[in-house]
Amino acid sequence: MADAIKRALAITMHHEELCKLYEGDSESLLSWIRVQTDKLTPEALEKIDSTPSIKLIIDAMNDYKNTVKPTKQQALAATEAVLANLHLSQRNNERPMYAPSVEIEVSE
Repeated sequence: MADAIKRALAITMHHEELCKLYEGDSESLLSWIRVQTDKLTPEALEKIDSTPSIKLIIDAMNDYKNTVKPTKQQALAATEAVLANLHLSQRNNERPMYAPSVEIEVSE
């Protein structure tokens, strides 16, 4: 009986750790997405008024495409994997399913 209680407690603690990890990672990604989105508001785009500023934006976009985006895609995949592993463990252990307060949807 004590072993069953220990196992149940260990599973619960593992699920709580995965929930915290998912929440932290998804909040971080969502915050980053909001900052990036703010850079693309009509007001921000209206400030582009010269060839040098356009060149800077093109350079920044190339840097984003080659360095930042792959890193963020990996972070998103890892966060999605945490949630998938949590749900799998909950199903396998007949536990209630976790409903995240933050969900990240990516549109290409």
